[in-house]
Amino acid sequence: IYDYAKKAEKLKGLNLAKFLISLQPDMKPNEKKVACLIKEELKKHPHADLKEILNIMYPRHIERLENQQEKVLLELQKIAVDFSEHDKNLTMAYIQEGLKKIHNREENQHFKRNKYISQFFKLNEQYEDFSNYIKIINAIKSMPNTYTSIDAFVVKYSRKSPFEIATRLLMPSVITIEHLLPRSCGGTNVLTNIVAACGNDNSTRRSQPLDTMTGLSLNLPYYFQSLRRAAAKRYPKYELERVEDHIKGVKETINHLLKDGLKISDPSQGRYF
Repeated sequence: IYDYAKKAEKLKGLNLAKFLISLQPDMKPNEKKVACLIKEELKKHPHADLKEILNIMYPRHIERLENQQEKVLLELQKIAVDFSEHDKNLTMAYIQEGLKKIHNREENQHFKRNKYISQFFKLNEQYEDFSNYIKIINAIKSMPNTYTSIDAFVVKYSRKSPFEIATRLLMPSVITIEHLLPRSCGGTNVLTNIVAACGNDNSTRRSQPLDTMTGLSLNLPYYFQSLRRAAAKRYPKYELERVEDHIKGVKETINHLLKDGLKISDPSQGRYF
């Protein structure tokens, strides 16, 4: 990815377009769509690099993105109508802050989805009914991000360098280190606190608690199976006990972090794993 990104950084116009298209098989769906849009724009601007072409695209995509973001926040208002007075007021204040940030955007600034959602994580203990908190968490995840929205990608990465843009176009398919207990919450790099996750899942989760997660694709049973297969090919049988000890430690860590009675091997729970 580093080598490809360095090459894309130096290319312009049709040469850049051809290069991006050649890399499309390794991109995730939204990144493929972005690459196609960039290719079409490069035909009109044959001397532009990646950053310049995204800056050209920015004005029309920021307007569309803000409309999508506002729509999600208005949906949250509908959900909060049936909450208790305390929970409704708490939610409405949060929503109004988001709407204000969208409508009062300063030049060259945009509403930052991840920062806004992170603020909501801090409100979990203030809700009288925790199920209301979960309803808002699940609904707010539909707010467009760079993994699901072309507009969000263009807006965010129009402020990045050509190297960063090219790297990001391929990054979702890269395996990243996922901390079960986030480092921001005191988690460390001990092996029992680490699993493999794709860049998309890792970025989406951020510091969100495990017991509020829904809808992500990280599959621990599959991760464990892959780990066992890889170890079996490389290590003698008597050393495979170390792998099982690691798996046991990861399970114990998760079961400690999750609510009582929630089993990681039960996908019907609709939780993170």
